[in-house]
Amino acid sequence: MKGRKRVIIIAGGLQEKKFFQSFIKKNDLLICADGGWNLAKVLKIKPYLIIGDLDSIKKAIPKDIIVKKYSPYKDKSDLELAIDEAFKMTPKEIIILGALGKRLDHLLGNIFLLIKAEKKGFKAKILSKSCEIFLVKNKEVIKGKKDEIISLFSLAPKTKDIFLEGFKYPFKGENLSLGSSRGLSNILISSCAKIKFKKGLLLAVRNTKK
Repeated sequence: MKGRKRVIIIAGGLQEKKFFQSFIKKNDLLICADGGWNLAKVLKIKPYLIIGDLDSIKKAIPKDIIVKKYSPYKDKSDLELAIDEAFKMTPKEIIILGALGKRLDHLLGNIFLLIKAEKKGFKAKILSKSCEIFLVKNKEVIKGKKDEIISLFSLAPKTKDIFLEGFKYPFKGENLSLGSSRGLSNILISSCAKIKFKKGLLLAVRNTKK
């Protein structure tokens, strides 16, 4: 299972089933974090692994799917357990679907898991029909559509010497501090925009046009 191009982790998001069905490809390796199996079943997509305390499972699991069940008193969320399993497969990219949910604390916890992936050397992002959430360590090329909104937040005490190209509000060596809203609601003016900086870490939230 090592070396797959993409590992898809489904955490939930039944309301976006049509988008997920169009996004998941045949060669993707699929992991379901607990109740993510309910969505996979609806999508008629067979996961390689289902993991978690399984308290949200509503549909029977076939015997030929690997299941790793944990105590509900575990120290990690179901999604973090799924991400840990994804690390073992050394994927090129980890994509997390259905992680936005309805609870703010869950959303924040899921976003912070992107930092864990970055520290382990893996590129990960949270994806939904309406937005894409990912980290930028030093540089990033964003291929999108004109007028898409992208917000940038520093996750380091200070992210230094930021240069933005292809944005309505360009940066030319400016800094962003943790807690600053200066990077909120920038706008793409090009189908190919660039972000680069010397030191720090940025969280990018891209509001996609579908």
